[in-house]
Order: sequence, then C-alpha cells, then structure tokens
Amino acid sequence: MKKTRIFAAVFGANLLFVFFNAAISWALAFFNITPYGRFVAAFFRGRTREETAARIESDRALFGSMLAEASTFANLFLTPASGFVMGLFAGAMLAEKSRLAAIWSIFAALPLSLFFLVKSGGGHERFLYLILFIAMTALGGLAGSAIFGKKKKETADVDV
Repeated sequence: MKKTRIFAAVFGANLLFVFFNAAISWALAFFNITPYGRFVAAFFRGRTREETAARIESDRALFGSMLAEASTFANLFLTPASGFVMGLFAGAMLAEKSRLAAIWSIFAALPLSLFFLVKSGGGHERFLYLILFIAMTALGGLAGSAIFGKKKKETADVDV
C-alpha cells in the first residue's frame, strides 16, 4: 500500500468527517428536530453574539438543561454517525485488506478522538462516547472495505 494513498485516505476521511458533521448539524438546526436542533434554534439561530449572550443570561437554567441534552445527543448519535462515514471513506480508499482498512480508519480517527476527548462534556461518560466513536469508525472502515474491495476483486479477475 502506497504512503500517498494512506495519507489521502486519512486526510480525506478527516475532511469528510468535518463537512458531513457540519451538514448534519446544520440540517438538524434548520429543521428544528432532535435535542441538538432545538438547542441551536432556541439560543443561536438568527442572533448576533450580543443577542445570544443576552438570551443565554436571561434563561440560564433552560440553557444548561438544553445544552446537556444536545451534548448527549451529539455524543451518542451525531459524532458516531460521522465517524462511520469517515470510516467508510477510509475503508473504500484502502479496500485491499479489510483488517488494515479498519486499523487505518482508527488511525484516521485519532486526531478527532483527541479533540473529542478534550472538548466533549460529560465527565467520565466521555470515555464511553469515545469508545463508541472509535468503534463506529472501525465498523465504517470494515464496511467500506467490504463494499468497495469486492468490486476491485471482481474487476481484477476479469481477463480482457
């Protein structure tokens, strides 16, 4: 496996994670669904920094409870789903060997894992969220390798 292909898989997977996560977050906030979307809509959508700060200060208790719900939702569903998509991409790029695809998917997730560990709320629960994120990323790597590795093998077996 070439180093440039590995670098492209890791770099591309991280970019895909960021854009996929942002797109899903935007959609949830736009349609005002899920605890995350309701939280963003209630406190941030259509407000300037000053208006947002005033809104938060005016209803600190509601902000705290909605923030906890939104954080839990993002840690349990949003981030692992984005990790799965990231793993799919890395697994598709490195589809030759499924075990290596899963390992490289996990390596691709390491920078985001460190960020997740530092920025995620929840105390000791964040380690469980981190394990869920890494497991979903590895599953995505295996799935990407299985889906796209099969096509590569089929085309390699064809004699022209």
